[in-house]
Amino acid sequence: MSSARHIVEIERLWMREMQGFAATLAASDPAWGTESFPVADGLAVLCGPGLYVNRVLGLGFDADVDAAQLDDFESRALTLGLDPSIECCEATRPEVVRQIVDRGYVADGSTVALIHDLDDLDAPEAALRIDYCEADELALWQATAALGWGHDTPGRRRASDAFAAVASLVDEPGLMLARSASDDRVVGCATLKITGEAATLGGMSTVPAERRQGVQTALIRRRLQDALDAGCRYAMTSAEEGSASERNLRRLGFRPSHTKVDYVRPPTRP
Repeated sequence: MSSARHIVEIERLWMREMQGFAATLAASDPAWGTESFPVADGLAVLCGPGLYVNRVLGLGFDADVDAAQLDDFESRALTLGLDPSIECCEATRPEVVRQIVDRGYVADGSTVALIHDLDDLDAPEAALRIDYCEADELALWQATAALGWGHDTPGRRRASDAFAAVASLVDEPGLMLARSASDDRVVGCATLKITGEAATLGGMSTVPAERRQGVQTALIRRRLQDALDAGCRYAMTSAEEGSASERNLRRLGFRPSHTKVDYVRPPTRP
């Protein structure tokens, strides 16, 4: 596991990235009602129902939080139709965790933050052709991601497409598509965002019929190599704790940095 200082560095970077994502979504598609605002030393990122981030990030690393701040956050979350959610990790002050638990928050799932130090990479596999999306390929990326993630209802597809549209604006070098080298069919997709010496791997999806064919491995290796070529010190991503994705990432050289637990305050029942 990483030191507390490194955990805070990673989480603060992630927080800034999500703040930029929310600001771009709010400007480009106001119908979501997206907003972000400080909560003590953390940041509430409320993108909207069904979207990727709807919680407080980075809370309780350097400061305490008072009840009035939590009251305000909870009110604004509920106005958007969201159950209030706060993310905690090993760097969160224990007294802050106790405070939110006392308010009725309960643990509701955990993810593992994973780090690759980019000091020893194998050459990317050449079985697939992986390219960054051209300007006219956003719709193809959206369709590939929705198919891979199983976003087959109008609401889930709308949220999936909104994520991709914003990622195409804020992620650099951006969205990529993986194609079969033999017949050029699209088999998967992913995103890469480079910020200074850190690279964030996200948005990875494999077309169901192409699973267990090495698509994820190829996409991960390509992004790691691109991050190394860009001068990054490390790459980071996250996966559901105990999932096949976590096992695959570990196999490719990622190590667990810390665990993040979502604490959710369920709606009050009559």
